[in-house]
Amino acid sequence: MRHYLPLLLGFLLLPAAQAFDVADVGTYAVLHKDKTESKIRFHVSQPAEGQWKLEQKKDDGSWEDISCEKDCALQEAVEADLPKFFPARTLAQIVPSCLYNDAFAFCSYRLRDKPDEEKRYLMVALVTGTPTPIYIKRVGPTRE
Repeated sequence: MRHYLPLLLGFLLLPAAQAFDVADVGTYAVLHKDKTESKIRFHVSQPAEGQWKLEQKKDDGSWEDISCEKDCALQEAVEADLPKFFPARTLAQIVPSCLYNDAFAFCSYRLRDKPDEEKRYLMVALVTGTPTPIYIKRVGPTRE
């Protein structure tokens, strides 16, 4: 038992959720199943402390705000929100941080067994009945 104590303590001390922060501001590409980038781009920004904005790039190159200001504004998820987006078996493997509204969650995460690896990202569609992951990749800190 003594041999497992450091491992158990390390697991218990891992944060249950990370904070979504200014380091996550940037442009993201939706990935195809083969992990290649699609042409679909999203840009996440923080126009004011505690406020988040998500824009989607249109075919003409302009950006459209897909977040809103009132009932569907993006909010930061707390630990109690995470089971809405991920099954328990997934939460046992990752440490996520999410922004969400009624339609989707936009999340960064790290693997619990590889906390020093670079963050990974995904969106979770919430309007499909069962939360559906959409894998994305950060392509840069600015609109691209």
